[in-house]
Amino acid sequence: MLKPDVAVNQQLITEQPSSGLSIKQYCLHKQITISGFYLWRKKIMSA
Repeated sequence: MLKPDVAVNQQLITEQPSSGLSIKQYCLHKQITISGFYLWRKKIMSA
């Protein structure tokens, strides 16, 4: 089972493309850092 923070971040990463927003706009909307988004995306994609 995934840790809650991993599951939440994985959901954010997978939802971004269908949001219709750029990564910058999506991060601003979700109140997350752009660097954090890319860090989690890299972790999730390499898992």
